[in-house]
Amino acid sequence: MTTLARRLGFLALIVYGIGDILGAGIYALVGKVIAQAGLAAWASFLLAAVTALITGFSYAELSGRYPVSAGAAAYVKRAFPGPWFATVTGILVLSTGLSSAATVTTAFSGYLQNLVVFPEILAQILLLSFVSFLGFWGIQESSRVNFFLTFVEVAGLVAVIVVGISLSSSASWSHFLTRMPSDFHILPVLSGITIAFYAYIGFEDLVNLAEECKNPARDLPRAILIAIGVTTLVYLSVSLVLLLNVPREEMEGSKTPLLLVFDKAGITWIHHWFSLIAIMAIVNTGLINLIMASRLMYGMAEEGLMPKVLKKVHRSRRTPWVGVLTAFAAVLILVFTGALKVLAQTTSFLILLVFSLVHLSLIRVKNKEKDYTGLRFPLFFPCLGLALCLGLMTQFPREVYGRSLIVLALGLVLGVLSMRRLKI
Repeated sequence: MTTLARRLGFLALIVYGIGDILGAGIYALVGKVIAQAGLAAWASFLLAAVTALITGFSYAELSGRYPVSAGAAAYVKRAFPGPWFATVTGILVLSTGLSSAATVTTAFSGYLQNLVVFPEILAQILLLSFVSFLGFWGIQESSRVNFFLTFVEVAGLVAVIVVGISLSSSASWSHFLTRMPSDFHILPVLSGITIAFYAYIGFEDLVNLAEECKNPARDLPRAILIAIGVTTLVYLSVSLVLLLNVPREEMEGSKTPLLLVFDKAGITWIHHWFSLIAIMAIVNTGLINLIMASRLMYGMAEEGLMPKVLKKVHRSRRTPWVGVLTAFAAVLILVFTGALKVLAQTTSFLILLVFSLVHLSLIRVKNKEKDYTGLRFPLFFPCLGLALCLGLMTQFPREVYGRSLIVLALGLVLGVLSMRRLKI
């Protein structure tokens, strides 16, 4: 049987992780986080980063223990034997990838309008078609595109930080620090986290590339932690320069919030160029999400948790072409069913639920397999991560819970079907 090609090294994994975590989240949603949390938006990003980092510890240890493409679904299956729990987890992970891809596809048109007037629906279809083709063409080719796009999007964020710092003065810092205590309210900060957390998801996608890595047990854990650390520094810097230089009310109504920093500096000529950079970041995130979704479906089919047809690998390209087509169709449907903020919050809620299951799985695995000699973290971390994830899950609006229940119901149905197929 044709298998996936092991072509990704340590550096490629780090760049892949950074490119997935950065991108559409910070380019499209930072203004919405500030609109929610005000001058305390930095706290929303910081607390979201802490939750992501602690979750990264659990993923790092589990990816070393079980370097397989099914990721969280495989981890849950090892901790709680049987297909039902694992299938539900896999569907949740898959849904986060598809929802995230729909989120960035929806955000795509905002920056595109700064370059050219183009029908929104047609632009979204073309974007999905392009990233789906790359996902089919090959993991090494996709990785090369990811390298380039990640470099460009990082350069764009560095430009925002540099210009923002040059605009900042002792007076703006003094004004910011004076107002911050009165503008810090815990509920808006927690509400801001529900949006900010979307900007951090992506590191978990790395584990779904385990069967395309040269040395997954060694490289995956380190790549996950490095990617989270780098992106946290970038996010905090970007949010601070925005808070220092751009009034909150301006960011609330902007579809392109990062451009406001250049406007304040009088660098309006950069609009077209920066919009192109933002589009590249969005394309990068969409590409990585589509790759994750297709590889996850392949991995779950390998584990017997999804239909066998999703195991099909193209003979010459060595990519899961049926999974690529399925992901394309699913994202296209989601694009027409939700606005940007709702899609982002739905993705955040679903991933927090998945992270809770991953933490719970590591707690159980640690008690079952005490002779493991690879990378290990104290039991305190998965316990703290579980508490943080469950706490944040209480902060979402009702619409998000409703959409998530539909996904959970689908997972339950597929879990029952898997049990019947495997005669359990």
